[in-house]
Amino acid sequence: MRLMLLFLIIAVVSCKAQTLPSPQNIIPVEQQIINRNNEIEVPDNTYYKDINNLFDKYIGVWTGNYNNKSYEFVISKINKSFLGITVDELIIKYKITDNNGNILVNTTNLPDDDLLVIEGDYLDENGETYHLYYIGENYKCGQNGYITMAVVNNGTQLNFGLSVEGEMTQSCQTGPAEQIFPEFMTLNKQ
Repeated sequence: MRLMLLFLIIAVVSCKAQTLPSPQNIIPVEQQIINRNNEIEVPDNTYYKDINNLFDKYIGVWTGNYNNKSYEFVISKINKSFLGITVDELIIKYKITDNNGNILVNTTNLPDDDLLVIEGDYLDENGETYHLYYIGENYKCGQNGYITMAVVNNGTQLNFGLSVEGEMTQSCQTGPAEQIFPEFMTLNKQ
């Protein structure tokens, strides 16, 4: 009887040990682009985490003016999981107004996963420039591209650049859309 009880205890302990999750593989987020460029496969349950707080300098509200328009960018950090890998990334919600205060575009109230919210991609290898991908309301007609941003002047300003991808779908009937962001502007931290 004791022997059966011993086997039962060993079996229960073994089953519990097998059901415990394995420890998560945590990698600094700045390693993500290095792994991608070198085609290094990462195992499931990997977390590219901002363990060195490199995203902190970007987080907050940034404002600027360009070509008679006012821009307000709200940058925040989220984590996103896809195919067994979790990544800390930055997202940008924004509001663009004209000189009269008329709202031209406003994504500040949209959910984080809405297509119009600018989505982070990666931090470059030197940790100084963050890259994102955006699509605008008129994305079918080429209102899309890549955003780069770098914090400068002791954290008080943000250099914001747009590289237009301009990819258009067959459903575009009007020709190329006007871009909503300039190719470059400097924003101020609020």
